[in-house]
Amino acid sequence: MLSEKKHGGLARLLRGESRGVLLSGVALNWCGAAKIAREVWLAKRQPAPPADYDQLKAFTAGTAAIFGSFYLYLYVAKKPVVPLLMFGAALKTWAFVLSVILVAQGRLDRGNFLSFGVSNGVVGGLFWVHIAAETRAGRHR
Repeated sequence: MLSEKKHGGLARLLRGESRGVLLSGVALNWCGAAKIAREVWLAKRQPAPPADYDQLKAFTAGTAAIFGSFYLYLYVAKKPVVPLLMFGAALKTWAFVLSVILVAQGRLDRGNFLSFGVSNGVVGGLFWVHIAAETRAGRHR
């Protein structure tokens, strides 16, 4: 076990008792959005991807940034997060499961699996732990 005195903040985060988990979602989503946006606007790919590829990537970047902003709002507003955070936790879980499927099929390299799949899996797991802790404490409405 992590000692409360030495690792109080980390221990609280891992038990789901810290709203700081929302900030991990902010950081992950905003970094992901910036990475995807750079790929759309700065990349010079040969051969050119399908016509809707950049549109899909730009939409994904915007969606990630919006979810990151939403997590920041939940953190700052200090309101119950459970009903709303469940959508983010589910989406992060899907990102992890999708990555596991693609890497198992040999369609996703290890670097992207770690940077996208595993990172979303970790943050999604922390979200689920926080949701469970908030529900146990009666702060789920």
